[in-house]
Parts: sequence; C-alpha cells; structure tokens
Amino acid sequence: MTLQEQSENIITRLGLLDKLAQFGEVHVVGNVAFGTTTKPDIDVQIYSDMHYEEAATDIIRVFMELGITDIKERRLKRSKKYLVIGEYLSEGMKWAIDITLTQPSKHYLKDSYQFYLDYFPKMTDEKHDQIMKFKGEFAHDKISGDNSSYYIYLGVLDNDIKTTNEMKKYLNRMRENR
Repeated sequence: MTLQEQSENIITRLGLLDKLAQFGEVHVVGNVAFGTTTKPDIDVQIYSDMHYEEAATDIIRVFMELGITDIKERRLKRSKKYLVIGEYLSEGMKWAIDITLTQPSKHYLKDSYQFYLDYFPKMTDEKHDQIMKFKGEFAHDKISGDNSSYYIYLGVLDNDIKTTNEMKKYLNRMRENR
C-alpha cells in the first residue's frame, strides 16, 4: 500500500473529518489532497469561527480519544493560523497529523485549501509525476523555514519546470527572494 493510500485509510479509519466537523468547515489539504504523499503526514485545515485556543483544547481531546499522541499546539506567527499537531502510529509507522484553524483567505500562506482549489485543476498525470520526482529529490530543502513542497507545486504547475536542473535554479531563486 502506498503512503497516499495509507493516509487516506487512516483518515477514514479514524473518522477524522467527521470528528473535526464540530469545529468548522473541514478540508484535507497538502500532499494528501493533491495525491502526492511522500512522507507520513496528514494535513487538515478547518475554517473555524471558534476562538482558536478553545477549539484547540477540544481538538486535543479528540486526538487523545483517537490514540493520537505527542500533541502540541501553537499559533503560527507568519500566517496567524493556529496549529494542533500530533503523532499517530499505524502499522509501525509514525504519522504526523496537523490540524490548522484559520479563516478563508486569498493568501495561500493563510489558506492551504484556497491553494488547493486554485492549483489542483492544473494537475495532470505528467505534472503529478514531476512533482513526485522533485519532492523525492528536494525533500530536505528549506526555503525560509518552509519545506520546498509549496515551491515545487508552483514550479511545476505555474512554470512547467521539467528537469532537476531547472527546479534547482527555481528553488534557489525562491530562496533569494524570501
């Protein structure tokens, strides 16, 4: 079973989206939403009108009921989103489960679901394969503290980058501009 299939299985098995729906409008985002999962990580975003710290306390309770451990919470400085993270052990593998509380925004840093809505329609099988390749090659690259995945999506989906050398140059430009 691929990491993508495992991530979808965990979401279903835990009933994660249904259990989080009490906090607002729930969306799977990131790699799982794009079908490009290359590491054991599940990202969920909630548009919530609740006070974020209060919602986080209740999300932590849900996490504990589901067997999610090593739970942490914090406000993200740049985006103003609120993050609850935890680990879930499935078939001997530790999965990071990240829940962000936010409001709808046209700024992708603040709203990963808007990024998905705008960029997923650009995804083709060829672009999917390119993204998977580059995510493998540049998995450990950081750009201003962020992992390179966001920039890989932009490079492939907006700029039609196809070669490792082109992507390396593009990521270096992104680093210089941050």
